[in-house]
Amino acid sequence: MIQKIKNIITEHSLFTSEKKILLAISGGIDSVCLFYALRGLNYDIELAHCNFKLRGKESDEDEIFIRNLAKKFSVKLHSKSFDIPNSFKDDNRSVQMIARDLRYDWFQEMFENNLYDSIVTAHHIDDNLETFFINLIRGTGIKGLSGIKYKRDNIIRPMILVHKDEIYEYATKNKIKYRVDTSNFKNDYVRNKIRNKIIPLIKEVNPSIGKTISNEIMIFNEAQQIISKYVGALSQKIITNDESTIKINIEILLGFSGYKLVLYEIIKHYGFKHIDKILKAVRRQSGKQFFSSTHKLVTNRKEILIAPIKEKEIVEFKVKKTNIDFPVKMRFKISKSDFISRNINIASFDYNKLVFPLIIRRWKSGDKFIPLGMKKFKKLSDFFIDEKYSILDKENQWILCSQENVIWIIGRRIDERYKIDSKTKKVYLAELLI
Repeated sequence: MIQKIKNIITEHSLFTSEKKILLAISGGIDSVCLFYALRGLNYDIELAHCNFKLRGKESDEDEIFIRNLAKKFSVKLHSKSFDIPNSFKDDNRSVQMIARDLRYDWFQEMFENNLYDSIVTAHHIDDNLETFFINLIRGTGIKGLSGIKYKRDNIIRPMILVHKDEIYEYATKNKIKYRVDTSNFKNDYVRNKIRNKIIPLIKEVNPSIGKTISNEIMIFNEAQQIISKYVGALSQKIITNDESTIKINIEILLGFSGYKLVLYEIIKHYGFKHIDKILKAVRRQSGKQFFSSTHKLVTNRKEILIAPIKEKEIVEFKVKKTNIDFPVKMRFKISKSDFISRNINIASFDYNKLVFPLIIRRWKSGDKFIPLGMKKFKKLSDFFIDEKYSILDKENQWILCSQENVIWIIGRRIDERYKIDSKTKKVYLAELLI
């Protein structure tokens, strides 16, 4: 294993013995074995450990283990704790994504403040295999299928061609102690399901799947380079910039082969992925709007417009008219009838329970409501999961509010607190026009 790591470092000129390295270490077998390997190759190493407080006592014991390891070999240790369960309970991202972002943000901070030459992680070929299938399932395009790289900016992965079996063999041969993360055996996360269920099944068909995918990843890497050059050249012909707005000439784009791929490669940088829906809107629904977390995309028959979302768009739109066309097309009116439509695009509210003007905005982390027919609050993020929202569905979902209270997930469900009842004297109707 050590020889393979040495060859990877040398062949790809990742770093030299004179360089100062910050090694991300969890206490697990991968990072601990990489620590021993790099020490054996005489590299100047310091350690960085994150305690995310996700496994209670186990997390703290991991940190103690790393501290003892650093003390044993007189290696400088940098350690930081993040209380994810309590500090990020209203965050919409997965726990794994939160932890990943916190970890790399801190590594980058360490890199800048301590003048390290490289940040080293213990990703190996099995991690690459898992990442390949995760990206394949999520739909990330060729770039996502090109796998984990040896080097990305200042992040170095010298074990990326090492198999997990080789790591276990190295640990056993050298009697290396390490920590076992019991959460890896639970199938609560996508990566664990792929690792524990899907890959073992695939290996029954192809025991050499790791090597097979590694070869495919090399091909995808080369293909991505070719595509990037092609898209770059074509972009000069179809893209114009007007202040902060990007304009994509659809008429010219559709004249080229592989136009879907080209469009995907362009708009993915702004948070958009759903090419078919966008192209359908181009052909059938001029003025259709799509939203990512940072940008707004508007279609017409000649061009696609992409612009950063302005702050006022992110926050709110006050309903001051009976008919509005933006951000969604809606109609509002007062009715004396207590008739409740079965049309999900029509919502009926008790007028006297509302505070005007009503507000339309995009949903944000921490939003909650009491779904009609229920008694307890429910986070909108949980509602979206239950309703099997796609990423695009969530990006394009608007909500209607009375002050800070969510009264209607527009086109989906109203809040129990604002429904009409036997005491209702005046009904307020909100209709989504499609």
